[in-house]
Amino acid sequence: MAESTNNTSNILASSVGVMSRYPPAPVDHEATLYVTWYVSGDGVFAGSEGSFNPNLSNNTSNITSASLGIFSESVLSGSNVSNITANSYASVLLGKGATSTSSTSWIYWSDIGSLDFAIKRSNVAGDMPLDWSGIVHNMHKLGEKVIAYGDKGVSILTPAGKAYGLNTIHRLGLLGRDAFAGNDFVHYFIDSLGCLYSLSDKLEKLDYKEYLSVMTNPVMTFDEDKYLIYICDGTYGYIYSPDSKSFGAGPVNVTGVNVSPGEIVTPTFEICTDIFDFGTRKMKSIYQLEFDTDVSGVLSAAVDYRKDKTAAFTTTPWKTVHERGTVKIVCRGAEFRFRAKLAEYEYFELDNFRIDGHVHVH
Repeated sequence: MAESTNNTSNILASSVGVMSRYPPAPVDHEATLYVTWYVSGDGVFAGSEGSFNPNLSNNTSNITSASLGIFSESVLSGSNVSNITANSYASVLLGKGATSTSSTSWIYWSDIGSLDFAIKRSNVAGDMPLDWSGIVHNMHKLGEKVIAYGDKGVSILTPAGKAYGLNTIHRLGLLGRDAFAGNDFVHYFIDSLGCLYSLSDKLEKLDYKEYLSVMTNPVMTFDEDKYLIYICDGTYGYIYSPDSKSFGAGPVNVTGVNVSPGEIVTPTFEICTDIFDFGTRKMKSIYQLEFDTDVSGVLSAAVDYRKDKTAAFTTTPWKTVHERGTVKIVCRGAEFRFRAKLAEYEYFELDNFRIDGHVHVH
């Protein structure tokens, strides 16, 4: 802000905001609307008020209001209080019955024990707008709350009498209509960027974007018996285990628990560790790997290695692990990743994993 020669500065500010109502209450389309605007930069605060016209002729209306604001603190002007003039223009998207694709999303709930959604004084049926636009794909119970999943956001709806409080926790929508799985205690979803999230008492980003972002209309299935999340789109398939927090390749065509449009295709089982430098940037040599596990199939192993963290990894040839669990693989580098795979599907649990090698002095 430029230095002012007096205590008054005229500022023109345009604001775009989301309007919500607190405490939660049924929508009253003829009520006067009181809006609080927060203008970013220099701690400027401005209060505005306006009213809806209940007889709008189209889906969008402009509200113009004048505001008086107070600077929280200013070191450049002669006084800590300045008068500002702010003209604010808000696009009011009615949503209900609107044909515009930018209209806000609405949700509806019926009377208890009835499929009648008509809003009457004698029941609890109602409706409310969400603060994002697009299609609402899923509505799912989570504890005592309801979660709305859609094109442009994820929102928590908390019961408050005959209405619901709204708290949007994610401003990106789902990657597809079926990019969701869960039960009454935990939810999992993939956002439009391809990031996997879990939602229970808090929202947690699990990620795996490098794998999931290339999927088209993924279908997520929650197998509560085995406690696994299947993610498939017909071309790619993955499995996420909430218990072990592991993520790996899986069938590409699972569309439900014990449901598939064709024969379930199971890929070769393969695991890869994270990057290891063993606590030093010096060069290291690997000589042998030892696996402590009980599998009946043929286990193979390989090592990714590189000398510089900016370079791409090179992978050694795959070698068969001896029935004693050992395999000789020789490579040299600063960073490593360790791989193991089975040609046929089998339950695989690694009890112990040992690496033989040494760190070079120079």
